[in-house]
Amino acid sequence: MSRKRLLGPDPCRKRLRLRQVLAVALLLACWGFLPVTLLAEEGSSITAVELERLIRQGDGTVINCESWLECMDLRIPGSHCLAGGREGENQRLSRLAPERNRRLVFYCDSEDCRKSVRCTAEALKAGYRQVSILKGGFPAWKEAGFAVESIQRVPRLASPSVRAKDLKGWLDQDRPLIVLDIRDLESYRENHIPGAINIPLEELHERYQEIPLGQTLVIVDNRGYRSFFTASYLKRKGFYTIRLFGGMQKWQAFIDKEWKPGKKK
Repeated sequence: MSRKRLLGPDPCRKRLRLRQVLAVALLLACWGFLPVTLLAEEGSSITAVELERLIRQGDGTVINCESWLECMDLRIPGSHCLAGGREGENQRLSRLAPERNRRLVFYCDSEDCRKSVRCTAEALKAGYRQVSILKGGFPAWKEAGFAVESIQRVPRLASPSVRAKDLKGWLDQDRPLIVLDIRDLESYRENHIPGAINIPLEELHERYQEIPLGQTLVIVDNRGYRSFFTASYLKRKGFYTIRLFGGMQKWQAFIDKEWKPGKKK
């Protein structure tokens, strides 16, 4: 019998093997928690030209990740609205694409829209195997010169805007106004203007009746891009609307500057 076998298994090898097993287990455990940005960057993007070819060939399902109002307002022809009604997004996705092997392409209306990334991550978790994001979003599709369609257009109407400094003054003076935050609930909970009510744009077409009429309505979004669209929609419903210029980003920048340590009040 060899000396090795008399001494038993090599302790170093045993520790190395244990570390390998733990490493594999940790990797598998963490797979479901990979950042969604990583999932979106690993070869899952598709260009506007590639998407147009895919649509012509009928080889995929194209899904708009914006709110129901925005999707109905303007979208890629033949694409589907993921939002809408009281049906959950997962249930709606399963109905739109019952086959898990079906090619899915998500998009939204900006270059850096996080909604497409979220939609992609949720689809992967649901078991879809071929999931992509439109590179550059809806703007890239329009810039490529491809057709768009409007199912229920929201006419754009002029709406004044207010800067963060002036809005802060109005609130300090207790002016009769309502601050409507149209961001998602998670963003609202993280930070919002004191006294603001939250109705996400995704739910506005079903919940706008909750907003009292007869008062000035100040609309707040993230960066000021969606407030104009929202103001146009609500103005046709009888509301007097004002947009917060630059959205919460400008508001927070003003508050941070106003309350900078050492600044005289």
